[in-house]
Amino acid sequence: MNISYIFVQYKAVIFLSLFIYVLFWLIITILKEAPIEIVHEYDTFTSNLDFILIYLSKCHINLLLIDPLVLDYLFVQQLSYKQLRKRLITFGIFNDSLRLLEPIFSVNNFSVKLSNSDHVFIEYDQQIVHLAVLHLQNSYFLIRKNLLPLPSDVLLSYGDTLRVIEPQEAKFRRRKYRFSSPQNASHFLWLYNISEFIECDHALTKEMETNYHLYQNTSQLDLTIRPMRMISNALNQLEKHHWLAGGTLLGWYRHCGLIPYTQDVDFGLFAEEYDE
Repeated sequence: MNISYIFVQYKAVIFLSLFIYVLFWLIITILKEAPIEIVHEYDTFTSNLDFILIYLSKCHINLLLIDPLVLDYLFVQQLSYKQLRKRLITFGIFNDSLRLLEPIFSVNNFSVKLSNSDHVFIEYDQQIVHLAVLHLQNSYFLIRKNLLPLPSDVLLSYGDTLRVIEPQEAKFRRRKYRFSSPQNASHFLWLYNISEFIECDHALTKEMETNYHLYQNTSQLDLTIRPMRMISNALNQLEKHHWLAGGTLLGWYRHCGLIPYTQDVDFGLFAEEYDE
């Protein structure tokens, strides 16, 4: 039996086997290449972010990750950094770090915008790193409102309004990334939801001092505010919502402090959050 005879007799089987082999080879090739394209897309995104972060680290700037969505993504859901996809990511920097940023304004690859020394936006290839400046105010850090116009698809988590970060309630530490993050991301996110800062009426305070000679009593403030802060910190640790109430709220609004002739303190809490 020669080869020609075998080919004629089993031609259909041979062609079917060849077709199956080619089809199998094509499927394997597609399966191997498809994930590579996806990973490459993700890697391009994170590499743009890393490119900015590496340059900032060369400027010796301590970056504090405060972006709520990214904190939830990395440290609550514990998802992959390489698959992180967010156009604008917010970091906090201390006020004295602004001078270290000067070299970045001369980098041709970056588009850098500054909002009144309160917010810095660094853009590279559609990726934006937002630096929110932490201004120390007595016992807390204040993040002011951003005044720069932004694209309609970009929403700020910090800079949308006045916000406060309590340093003793949000301790940061360096992990495996090029930035520091809160030790307890879940608790930091809870604090973020109550971080909006409501300013007092400075004009009214000035009027009360000028017309009625009602001034803040420094010794009274020292004696009263310390226990107030201890109570507030304890309630924050327990994640209980609370607020100034009664005369204490009036003192803040009208005197930017306490009512000068009282020493009591009023807090409000939700009844459903109260327990022993």
